[in-house]
Amino acid sequence: MLEKIESQIIDIDWINSLKSKILNLDAITAKTEKNIIEIYETQEELIRHLKDMLTKYWLKEDNKFKKLQQNIVKKMRLMKKLNNEQKHYIAISKKDINSSISFIRSFYDKTTKDPLTKLWNEEFINNLLEILWEEKKEFNLIYFDLNNLKKTNDTYWHDVGDMLIKKFAELLKLIFWEEKNYIARLHGDEFCIISLDNKTEINHKIWKLLKWLENTKLEVINETTNKKEKIYLSTAYWYANSKEWKNIQDLIRKADKRMYENKLKTK
Repeated sequence: MLEKIESQIIDIDWINSLKSKILNLDAITAKTEKNIIEIYETQEELIRHLKDMLTKYWLKEDNKFKKLQQNIVKKMRLMKKLNNEQKHYIAISKKDINSSISFIRSFYDKTTKDPLTKLWNEEFINNLLEILWEEKKEFNLIYFDLNNLKKTNDTYWHDVGDMLIKKFAELLKLIFWEEKNYIARLHGDEFCIISLDNKTEINHKIWKLLKWLENTKLEVINETTNKKEKIYLSTAYWYANSKEWKNIQDLIRKADKRMYENKLKTK
């Protein structure tokens, strides 16, 4: 169902397994012809996967990334011109392998993860929404918006606001922990969950979240008064079911509108 999204994670695992296989084969002191051929075949497979990943997460403004892709393409073209005997002596250095893995993991995180909370980001969620909608899979779209974050930032500075955002992200991960829940930070103090839970499960989890928030507080120093103060977390929320709407744009707008209506009530 979610193969298009989950394949991104699988790709990273597969590349890591190929890397380990190459390093293990290369560590064998007395190499046979079979070992050499296997090393070459595994390296060739690694190059193909790396090239696919580089294309998928292409960032034109990064020169190092572009150079790495060019080197991989060059290596592939070179191997096609060689005969079988010559191919046995083609090798990717361990340094090249490690730098490739590092680049791909770094750019994968940048294109799918929120740097502050390590939740999924807006781009990932938008891709997932399109996939679910195309596959006519029923899902729920839940929006959260933290209350009074601007006031917190103005009073205690943004590092305290970031602490609240990270604390709220931790609570979401603890409550919506199953694989069928995809939690994202959209921007600022707005969060979103694509959930395959049913309505009863969602209502119970939101109720649990609100109860946890009632007992969640942070102690900070007010630099104006130089006194300890307690900050409590609260959130506005709402959700909509995909079956209730004719298109995805209406679904998103309605869930977002309902969330802000709830925000006005909770304030």
